[in-house]
Amino acid sequence: ENYGYSLHPDYNELFRLYNGSHSPEMIFSIQSIDGNTAGYALDIVSYFGNKSTMRLIAGNAIVPSTTLVDMYENLDGSPFDWDDLFPGFNNGGSDLRKSYMRVAIDQASTMVTNTLDCDTSKVMDAYRLRDPRLCLNVITPYSHYLGTDAGSNPMDKQFVLADPSKGGAPMEAMAFIRNSEGWNSYFWRKWIPTGNLDGYWGEYNRTPYEFPLLRLGDVLLMLAEAYNESGATDKAIVEVNKVRARVGMPGLDSGPAWLAVGSKEEMAERIRRERAFELAGEGQRYWDLRRWGLLEESVKDATDIFGDLMYTRSYQPRHELWPIPLVEMERNLNLTQNPGW
Repeated sequence: ENYGYSLHPDYNELFRLYNGSHSPEMIFSIQSIDGNTAGYALDIVSYFGNKSTMRLIAGNAIVPSTTLVDMYENLDGSPFDWDDLFPGFNNGGSDLRKSYMRVAIDQASTMVTNTLDCDTSKVMDAYRLRDPRLCLNVITPYSHYLGTDAGSNPMDKQFVLADPSKGGAPMEAMAFIRNSEGWNSYFWRKWIPTGNLDGYWGEYNRTPYEFPLLRLGDVLLMLAEAYNESGATDKAIVEVNKVRARVGMPGLDSGPAWLAVGSKEEMAERIRRERAFELAGEGQRYWDLRRWGLLEESVKDATDIFGDLMYTRSYQPRHELWPIPLVEMERNLNLTQNPGW
């Protein structure tokens, strides 16, 4: 029973509901009234947006991880492997990866002047021939994004990986997207308005979209997890396949060996991955990893598309459990504070 709720037929549209549009998938959401002057909207773009988004002064504080992007499956559900497209990519180091993926642009940041050794169509295929949610959630190299110029007028931008020794550098005021930190990172597409929404949207710190705190897609994956933990793996597969079918991905246990589920443990791993694919950018991943006991092993230094270090991350065991409030410690002297607090 879905109790009146249903999966929104268009995954991309689900995260672009504004100006009174709603979806039967939303169970509990934060609804924005206006994205221009009233101020009743969310400050998503300030964190998730790129510098080509509505005159965004800073930006790129939160970017999709290379780990997330590399997790997405091929269109047939088989695992993705960079080496299948670019021999030696996985272990070849930063210089080899750059030779496969970088181009030269002009000093004015208006056009690609030389593709060098980069086959841009092949690079684009590395992303667009995979689970459709990847390119709906992330701006990937050589794809386009409708940003705005300095006057907030809609302007097409392209995400290029430019070789600085061969020409200019990407500038958001011109034809390309730039990372304000100088990283060669991916950019979020999910939650990021395009252009100025035909004049409806005018302030980058007032994103007008409806943000889900709980939606049916999440609930189905929670139900699948509960089924699997109770031993009903066959029922878990049914629920996960509902979510996969919405974006045209083949169902688990539907024929090919790479889609087979042979045990409860294999299904648990499938569910963990499916939650990453489906709920990217919705604030779920940290809490999922924590409750699965996988947080510590997931915390690694953040690297860019080429494998170069962006920033160092650290792990504190005390964050596995919240501290017991002092008032509760005073009420019950037999309580012992959780480790690290």
